[in-house]
Amino acid sequence: LCGFCRDNRRDERALCVVETYSDLMALERTREFKGRYHVLHGASVRAILKMLGGEIEHIQVYEPERPPANLPDVPAAPDD
Repeated sequence: LCGFCRDNRRDERALCVVETYSDLMALERTREFKGRYHVLHGASVRAILKMLGGEIEHIQVYEPERPPANLPDVPAAPDD
């Protein structure tokens, strides 16, 4: 686990899937998300969501140019 995920003050019920470490850092700068992260290391979040065909509920696509005001439990961050 990385330092963010080892931090026991973070909400272990919330997971944010991001494409790159840069996306993770952009979210951290907002100080809005208090959960843990999974970094895809360049894999496309949008492609994965298309492949799943809408089988996952509670997904919000975070657009880096528009920081979120309030993130849900399971946000996704594309790097398009």
